[in-house]
Order: sequence, then structure tokens, then C-alpha cells
Amino acid sequence: MQKRLIIYSPGAYMASGHAFDYVGGLGAALSNKGVVVHVVGLQGPLSLPPIIRQHRVSAHAQGVIRARRGQFGPLGDVAFGLRRLRGGRRLLRKALSLHAELDAPHILFETFEYVTLGRVLRTQGLRNGCSCIFHDTNFSASQYSFVTAVYKFAVRRYVRMILEAVSVAYVHGPHMRANLLRLVGLDGNDAVAGKTQAIPHGAPNPQTVEQIEPQVARSRLGLPRGCRVLLAFGTLRRDKKYDTIVEALAEAPGWLLLFAGPEGGYTYDSLMALAARHAVQDRVRIFPGYVPVEDHPLFFGAADAVAAIYDQRVRHESGTGQKARAFLKPIIVGGGPDLLEYAAAREVGWTVDSSRPQTLSSVLNQISGLGELERSALRERIRECAVERSWDAVADVILSRSLG
Repeated sequence: MQKRLIIYSPGAYMASGHAFDYVGGLGAALSNKGVVVHVVGLQGPLSLPPIIRQHRVSAHAQGVIRARRGQFGPLGDVAFGLRRLRGGRRLLRKALSLHAELDAPHILFETFEYVTLGRVLRTQGLRNGCSCIFHDTNFSASQYSFVTAVYKFAVRRYVRMILEAVSVAYVHGPHMRANLLRLVGLDGNDAVAGKTQAIPHGAPNPQTVEQIEPQVARSRLGLPRGCRVLLAFGTLRRDKKYDTIVEALAEAPGWLLLFAGPEGGYTYDSLMALAARHAVQDRVRIFPGYVPVEDHPLFFGAADAVAAIYDQRVRHESGTGQKARAFLKPIIVGGGPDLLEYAAAREVGWTVDSSRPQTLSSVLNQISGLGELERSALRERIRECAVERSWDAVADVILSRSLG
């Protein structure tokens, strides 16, 4: 009998956040392995690969609030949270209805609102089980937003409910796993620990994406000749260390910062004001708005390196840092230990102290001095890592643990 899977992902069709890339990559890989994949998400402007069966629920203003929440400070966070609660309940009802209609396939909760899901799983068992992915495991009051801090601290008991109810809980690294169990009070619970598994954060295999030569990509983007390009890609968020990046740029002559992505909890005006304070505004280029998948090769192709530098309190992985390897680009990372250890252990880039801009400027100057043999060896290490941690590899784990 053919295996089936429902992936529940509120943001799967949204032009912001990580979900579209994540669900599209994982869903397509599973589909290519013979699984019939259904994705339930809030209505958005994007469409997943046609091999995936798509189910959408009206999102009302959810997408607008997601994109503009940072412009309204704490009130934006509150509005986003309330909309997420309402949208989550509606979407979960759709997922459960589809679950019954399809005779109870396994459900993978890729992203979810903790209170809503915890309550449902506590009162309603799901035949054939369910699993979930925790992309962020920082359930403490140490957050970039007061509203987020209150919410993340308050939902711990619902996270415990989820962990106790699912058949498998996936995270993107051993430190994230330990952090999750400790913060929600399940450290030492062997039953829960045994079903909490670290998996790679997937990305496309380099053979499946277009590779564009740097000079060609830079010419098409209208970037100046003779510079080195540091790419910051994805949603502008407050947990990313743009201050470190911009300050380091001032101490790294010859480098240009290329930002491509939509506004989130941070704005383009704030980024340019930061650049002006450090007198590097002429070396910052912003390509605003969501970047379609077909344009990813252009931006990554233009880069000498990709920045994935986060606040040190962050306990999640970087989708951008993982995607970089699909285009054979080295990364410069700062933030959580799993991300740092990934870059260092696989030798696919450099690590920096995200609170010390001079560590980044030192790395940028080091990259400028790399010889051709060093660049070639780095590129081959990235290629090897990309194949081993591709979406196919992640799909194999999901097949074994959730659908086996």
C-alpha cells in the first residue's frame, strides 16, 4: 500500500519565513520516494511543486501582519500572535478533517502554534500517529521581543503536551535537542528523549539547481565590478545581527553587502540608517521583497560568502546558511552552537562571535586572501556536505522514523 503523509505548515504558501522552502524541499523529496504528500497551509501567493497535493485555508490578514509586524513594535507582535492563534485553529480543523477523509495518514507538524496543537493532542489521539519539527527551541524569557518572551515562557506546558503526544519530535542539532528537553522540564525523561531526534536541515542537491558564475550574476544584478560580495538573504528579522555585519563592513575594504528579502521585524530604512552611521551606505545594496525560487541562483551566484549571523540567544538553525551549500557558497556563521559546530566540523565556512564585529571583518579580510587551491578545496567540501545533508537525506529519516 502506498504511503501517505499530511504536512501541516501554516506558512507553506507564504512569501516570507522559511516554510515554503522547507516544505517544498522535503515534500518533493518524499514524493519522489513514492509517498503521497498532502500539505495543509494558510492561503498565500506561492505554490509548491506540482508533485505535492496542496490544501489551502483562508488566511485573512495573516500574511500582511507577518510581513509588517516589526513596524508596529510590541503591538505588531501581539496582532501577529492573535492572528496566528485564530488561523492556527482554523487550519488545524482542516488538517484533522483531511486526516479523517484520507483514513488517518501520519501527520507531520512542520510549524505550529504551541497552545492550539498542545490542547488538541492532549484531548484527541491521532490514529497512525503524528510527528513534529521544532525549528526553534528557545522557550525562555531571553528573547528579542518582550511579547515573544512572555509567550515563549508561558507555552512550556503545551510544548510538554506536544512532546508527550507525538511519535517523533525532530530538531536540527544535538544542542537544540538538549535545550528543548531542559527548558520544558523533560530533561531525564527517557521516553520523550528517545523519540526526540536531531536531523540535518535539508537543502537542494547542487546538481538540481542552476549555478551562475559570480561575474555573470553581478552584472545581471547591476553590482559594481571589482568588489567582493557578502550576501545576507531572507527575511529581515530582529534576531539577525545586522549591526555586526555593517560595522564589520567598515573595516573590510572592497566588500559589498548584498541584502535580498522581505521586511519582517526589521526594516530597510533601519538597515540603511545603520549603514549611514558607519559610512558604508555606498557599499550596501538592497533588493526588497520576496525573492522567487527561480532567482535564488542569481543572488547566491553573486556571493563570495553568505552571512548567517544571529543573536547569541538564538537556538534555531539558519535556512539561509543551509541553502548556501546548494550553490557551493561558503558561510560565515554566528549564534547558536549547532550552527557554529556544523560550519566548523564540516569546514564549509567560518565562525564568528556575533557580538564582536572585528571577528567578522577579520574573516572577510581572510577570505580576500584565499588562493585558488584553497577555494577549490573549500568548494569540494561544500559539495560533499550538500549531498550528505540534502532533502533526500532528510526524507530518508522521515521515512524511517515517522512512516516506517
